[in-house]
Amino acid sequence: MSRAICSGITGAMVLAATTVLGSGAWAQSVTVNGAINATTTTSYFNGSIPGGGCCTYGGTAFSFSYDIVRVTVVNGPTFSAEVTSASIGDPFMWVGRSDFDLSLSTNEAVAYNDDGNGGGFWLNPRISTAIPDGQYAVFVANLGGVGGGTYTLVLNGVTLGWGPNTATQLSALSQGSAALSRGVVIQAGSVAATQANEGLAGDTTASSRGTNPTGVNTWVEFTGFVTNGNDLRQTATGFQLGGDMHVMSNLTLGLSIGHSEVNSDTTGFDLSGDLTFVQPYLAYVNGPMRAEASLIYGRGDFEQISLGGTGTADSTVVAATLSGAYDLALSTGQTLSPMASLSYGEEESKGIGGTLAGAGTETTNFGRASVGARLSTNFDMGTAFVGLHADYDYANGDTNVIAGFNDDTGLAGRVELGVNAAITDRLDLRTNMSVGGLGTSTKDVAAGLTLSMSF
Repeated sequence: MSRAICSGITGAMVLAATTVLGSGAWAQSVTVNGAINATTTTSYFNGSIPGGGCCTYGGTAFSFSYDIVRVTVVNGPTFSAEVTSASIGDPFMWVGRSDFDLSLSTNEAVAYNDDGNGGGFWLNPRISTAIPDGQYAVFVANLGGVGGGTYTLVLNGVTLGWGPNTATQLSALSQGSAALSRGVVIQAGSVAATQANEGLAGDTTASSRGTNPTGVNTWVEFTGFVTNGNDLRQTATGFQLGGDMHVMSNLTLGLSIGHSEVNSDTTGFDLSGDLTFVQPYLAYVNGPMRAEASLIYGRGDFEQISLGGTGTADSTVVAATLSGAYDLALSTGQTLSPMASLSYGEEESKGIGGTLAGAGTETTNFGRASVGARLSTNFDMGTAFVGLHADYDYANGDTNVIAGFNDDTGLAGRVELGVNAAITDRLDLRTNMSVGGLGTSTKDVAAGLTLSMSF
């Protein structure tokens, strides 16, 4: 009788598993204390293992007991498997893809060994050969016939169990990178809006444009944010370069480019990469009312490590931001500005290498809707401000949400503070920080430092 390899799994207890996060994958040395159950048997062993039939037994069918250990090879060049001790009659071991057949009638085993390790009641098997990364089943058999017993199996270059399938890996990468892109887009929209408004008619902040309101303003901002949730941690650090000019006394047009290095860690998936984008933007002022808008186009490169192995993907981001405010002058000399903003984007991720080679594409939509108010106070060199906002973050992927990536969605509070100071007639310095996720289990902190110069 021929049986699929996934049908004969008995319980294997892990005595020790050492996990080290390597340069390209989780590289592990794993020791398994396994047991062969006498009642778990198969019959017919025809010896058609690649490389020859060491144990054909004349082609005669017979029954034997076996155990299966599922592994994911994550460092194929260093793969090895050896039975160091066994209390069974004649240990034999071979390695096959996750769906290979115990009859081995189609030569689906990728490696096998009978007596390579020596010792034991009979000689113990040992396999040491490079094999491609992927999901495998290590088959330990008692070729002495039907009968149970214990064995100790030492594996290198693997993790225990079968990792997520390719579709799940791509979903995790798409949703993780989209969550990071949302943070980058929100920061990019905010800084572009601030810089575009600088010096427009009715602006209440310090401005280096005062000596030449029609000149070109150039700026650089160093940005970063950290998100911490129950199952999610994300970080991003980067910069943004931009320039704009007043085409009218109440209208500014500008262009910026930005780059961020990003990382994401959630249950079972570690993601790292970078995102580079270009952003045209504008701002318009009409009395106490002001509005800003921008478009963002970006490209990203990402690498993801999971139990399934290491995969790489490219991504394309298209997004838009829109914001508006109404400045109310208070009798105290301060300015209260009710405001609202909307960010929306779409990211398409395409698997290109490793476990994601040929995985296809997946699209995730993301965004934030926000309402709140900011209180600004003038001082000798500039303006200080504090704000309170309610944010609604959302994301919608092609498939089910991966655990952790919904931690930072939904309604939450956010506070902000900052200072905008005119250092010289042509040089401004702006610092700002916000703490979001208030009222939820996921908190995020974002900060920026901006230098702007006019010509």
